[in-house]
Amino acid sequence: MVIDTFRLEDRLSVREGTVALSGVQAILRVLIDQRRSDSAVGLNTAGLLSGYRGSPVGGIDTLYETNRQIMADHQIRFISGLNEDLAATAVWGSQMIGLMDSPRYQGVIGMWYGKGPGVD
Repeated sequence: MVIDTFRLEDRLSVREGTVALSGVQAILRVLIDQRRSDSAVGLNTAGLLSGYRGSPVGGIDTLYETNRQIMADHQIRFISGLNEDLAATAVWGSQMIGLMDSPRYQGVIGMWYGKGPGVD
């Protein structure tokens, strides 16, 4: 098996080929890939990522900030939640786009992260 050469800097930007990702990086990559897929079939969608910065997955906010431009290029925003409930509510609210008279997007890809005890 031959592995193509790759650069770590390409993990969120390349469209095909081999990329090396951590689990947290894969979370952002899923949002980007979904937006690319939607765009390829003519859909104008956006993405919303929300979570509690104290979560065990808390590094995702830092990763988002260091890749802010590529995320903005794909219409993906991060909104920090004061707690798990508020973060989940933000994502839930993003799914109500169908109730708007003139929505900016045809849909919103919503992703929430948190820890188990906060979900109770």
